[in-house]
Amino acid sequence: MTQQYLIFEHPLNERIRTFLRMEHLFQLAKYRLNNLLSIWDAKDCVSIIIELYNLVERTDFRSELVKEIERHINSLQRLAKTPSIDVNALNNVLRDLEIASDILKAYSVKQGLLLHSEFLNGIRQRLIIPGGTCSFDLPAFHYWLHLPMKTRLASLHQWLEALEPLEKSLSLVMEFTSMEGVLAKRCKLLICRSISLTSSLLKKP
Repeated sequence: MTQQYLIFEHPLNERIRTFLRMEHLFQLAKYRLNNLLSIWDAKDCVSIIIELYNLVERTDFRSELVKEIERHINSLQRLAKTPSIDVNALNNVLRDLEIASDILKAYSVKQGLLLHSEFLNGIRQRLIIPGGTCSFDLPAFHYWLHLPMKTRLASLHQWLEALEPLEKSLSLVMEFTSMEGVLAKRCKLLICRSISLTSSLLKKP
């Protein structure tokens, strides 16, 4: 029997800790969205989406993500003059990072967040109370949960799509971070041992 290992991720700074939490919530939201079999699944999905919005608001997530992207860009730019580097591959990766950075800088958190709406903000306020999302506490939410599946899915997609620029940039950052400085897998680059990249995430089996 092949031995299986469970991987534990240990963030080495608060920024990566926040990124991992966001990544976890995005994965949960997508899972719920793709397995929306009952009103309880829809209710859980809304709660997760609100958690995502809360984390973005409270941690200045966008600016932290920009800083991390720029750190990767600076590290990769130092590789340009290294012998045996696939310059085209390097430029493609740099372009992806720069595009992500530009999109984030132009992204308005207030435009992306929908929690200014009375509907979602009401749910957010009641989520801090144990059992606070009962039908008598949130009749509008109760009504929404019993709308046709197609209508509920459209709403959930709309709320998640508002965060899509953040999710894509986060995925790109975590891809580089999880490699712990070994970028050859994605870029097909020959990394020189003299190049030192700061590790932000430790993985242990």
